[in-house]
Formats: sequence, structure tokens, C-alpha cells
Amino acid sequence: ILYIFACMSIELVTKRLQDSENEEVQALIKDRFRNIFITMLSFVQFTTMDSLSSLYFPLVAEDPLLVILFLPFILIVSIALMNLVTAVIVEGAVEQGKNDREVLTRHKQFLFKKMLPRLRGMFHQMDKDGDGTLTMRELERAPEKIKQELSSYL
Repeated sequence: ILYIFACMSIELVTKRLQDSENEEVQALIKDRFRNIFITMLSFVQFTTMDSLSSLYFPLVAEDPLLVILFLPFILIVSIALMNLVTAVIVEGAVEQGKNDREVLTRHKQFLFKKMLPRLRGMFHQMDKDGDGTLTMRELERAPEKIKQELSSYL
């Protein structure tokens, strides 16, 4: 993008304003638009929004059509730069969210494994006939202490 706009600037700015009588414009063209490399560096100033009005204001005051060159560059580059920064921030937040979910899942698995022996013991205590299944009747007749402990797990 910098190269394209630098080429357009060399054509538009230097050729349109090289015969300007305004000394400030002549100095800007000589200092900032003398070749592609220097022009690209000047557009880096636009990218960082570093005193960009000191660069474009005298030129646009001299030739208002140059707004057609500078305004799209400011909009395209600033929006693209903001989108990149936003994408990096959002990607980092999404990645952190995934990590948090994984940690939470592992913690829940650890807690479940930790309480599993106690749950098995309670179900064996409630299984009065020892057939390995728990009927509704056995559950209803379970000691109050076991019922309270089971409800605490829920």
C-alpha cells in the first residue's frame, strides 16, 4: 500500500506542484517527495499519524484535489491498522478463553475423581439387597445423613 501511494504521490504531488510559488510547498516536495523511498517514509508518518497535518495541509491548501490522494490513504491505512490490532487482541482473548475452559474442565474432572469413591460407598450403603442396583425404595429408605450428603453433591 505504501509503495502504491508513494508512486501516485510522486506523479500527483511533484508534477502538479513542482512549479508552485509557495516556498513551504516547494520545501515539502523537495524534502518529502523527492524519490520513492523518501515518499514511502513520508507515508509511514501518515501510518503512525505523526504530525501528518504538517505534511498534507500545505499541499492540500495549494491543490485541493490532493485530498483525493491523502484521505483514502489515511482511511485505508488507519482502518487496516486498527483491524490488525483488534484481531491480535481478540485472538489473544479467544485463546485465553480456551485455556480457561480447559483448566476448568480438568479441575471438574479432578473433583469428580476425588468424590467418586465416596459416592460409590454411599450407593453401596443404600443398596440393602446387594444386587448392584439402587431402587427407588432403597433410595427413599436411605439414612438421612446419606441423603444430605448426596444433596450436597448436587
